[in-house]
Amino acid sequence: MSWLPARNLMRVDMAGGLGWMLVDVQAGTGFMVMDAQRMILNLPAGQIPPGGMAPSQTARFTREGPARITNLDCVNWRLEDGGEAARVCLTSEGVMLRAESLGSQADARGTLEATAVNFGPQDPARFQRPAGYQSLQMPPGMPSGMPSGITPGGAQGMPRGTALPPPGVTIAPR
Repeated sequence: MSWLPARNLMRVDMAGGLGWMLVDVQAGTGFMVMDAQRMILNLPAGQIPPGGMAPSQTARFTREGPARITNLDCVNWRLEDGGEAARVCLTSEGVMLRAESLGSQADARGTLEATAVNFGPQDPARFQRPAGYQSLQMPPGMPSGMPSGITPGGAQGMPRGTALPPPGVTIAPR
């Protein structure tokens, strides 16, 4: 997962070189690139949750304590919102190092954990639509396959259900 904060873009590279997805968080649009097929699947507004995907005003955050992941300090937060619960570990900069769904159903549970974190400038070319690829439209009503509520790291985002920094936590660039 890579971020281009100046343009509010998130890139997610899929395991095994299957391709990658780019999300324009502010517009709530994006596309999925399948390099082997030289195809781009456009994900229109409505298929990706819009940029304001923060937890609701009634979300409850509980600080659970410190942790260390990939040699970085973070704080575990439990989020309860709309009958859903999750736990995330966030650095002081707002980088999510671990996210764990605390869903009541075993098949709804899952954990994401960083194995490496690198801070530094991103090449803007990695966040552009590749030239010469066939472009396809997502059929109306089809699920996009995006986890609900993806937004970029820091104060403006984490996957919904995995928490945003609680109110009052300020994110500073490293």
